[in-house]
Amino acid sequence: MSADEKKPELVPYDAKCHCGAVTYTVKIPSLEQHEVTSCNCSICTTNGYLLVYPDRQNVVFHSGEDQLTSYAFNRHMVDHKFCPTCGSSVFISFKEGGKLGAVNVRMFKDVEPDKLKYRHVDGKNQIPPKDPPGN
Repeated sequence: MSADEKKPELVPYDAKCHCGAVTYTVKIPSLEQHEVTSCNCSICTTNGYLLVYPDRQNVVFHSGEDQLTSYAFNRHMVDHKFCPTCGSSVFISFKEGGKLGAVNVRMFKDVEPDKLKYRHVDGKNQIPPKDPPGN
């Protein structure tokens, strides 16, 4: 980043699962300018993920982080974290390095998905299965 370029200002977004057991705040550039990832792979479609990728230090849990349940599939490269009470899909964490990977914007309070800017990803056709057919 050059000296003339500034990092975008981070905006706090309060978030919670459906039942309210998991509460947290995510700081990212304003969703008015920031693209949200919409992927058509099986897990993103099933869970309704709309994803942003904050730095881990910009996600602060206020309650329920220790209660989250994990689900991994295919190559088991990531853990999908969800509330064990209401089933809300909260975030995805990468297993390597313990990094938080992606946060589900659908959990953000007062955000209207119809007004977001999207980056569409064809995960359905780009992410290979663990064992391709015929193997």
